[in-house]
Amino acid sequence: MAEDFTLILREMCERALRISRFTATGETSSPNHVTIASNAMNSMIKRWQSKNIHLWEMEWITYPLSTASSEVVGSDGLNYKCIRGHTASSSNKPVTGTDWSTYWLQTGSSGSTWVDATAYTCIADFEINTDYLSIEKSFIRYSNTDYPVSLIDKNKFFEVSDKTITGMPNLLFLEKLTTRKIHLLPQPDIETYVLHCYISKKLKDFDSLLDTPDRQNSIDAIVYGTASSLLDENTSDKIATEYKYYISNKARSYRKDMRKYEKEFVNNDFVKPCY
Repeated sequence: MAEDFTLILREMCERALRISRFTATGETSSPNHVTIASNAMNSMIKRWQSKNIHLWEMEWITYPLSTASSEVVGSDGLNYKCIRGHTASSSNKPVTGTDWSTYWLQTGSSGSTWVDATAYTCIADFEINTDYLSIEKSFIRYSNTDYPVSLIDKNKFFEVSDKTITGMPNLLFLEKLTTRKIHLLPQPDIETYVLHCYISKKLKDFDSLLDTPDRQNSIDAIVYGTASSLLDENTSDKIATEYKYYISNKARSYRKDMRKYEKEFVNNDFVKPCY
């Protein structure tokens, strides 16, 4: 027997509408009601994401640290290496810019002419996909050996007094603004390190009525969760409070069952000693 059962978004919306009694059994849901259910479903997915219900959206990614930091020649004729990625402007121009030391370090031997509005890069910080929410684990692979990298927050990152030190990176700060940017400390001293990260991604929205959920064990949790939300919008006097509690409890139960599948199962052969 093939395990190919699935429901598309429209079918899940129609089922949620029947459970929430917007649509009677045997009736066809109106396009307007399907839209309402779809919006409720996507809003719920966003709430799940804020509660870290996204373990099925995990990915192991690698970043070869092979792009050397930009080098330019300052107005004093000396070489300067980029220590923070940026777009060039008068305020960060080496030597003369009011904030140049935030972005440049006087070192290097192969600088080119500094050019305004140019994107200068640093090997120690770079942008990553905005769909990536967080980094769970990280390490540096070098010469077939893996070295752990500790994840730090912005407070720890800014407590490091000298961010120009070079060596094998052992600290990582993920900056979460409109973009996602990785910052490494120390700055890589060679260009053959490879950064490995285990990341969590944003849950996918349902954009089309033909979309299917990422995991089939989540269908009941999605449908009943949506139905529970829709019941709050159904002002019919015919819906008893007890029924709303019943659907809410069903939604909670299905969500709990779904989260069981997010758990990592490992072998543990450790036997407790007997005394």
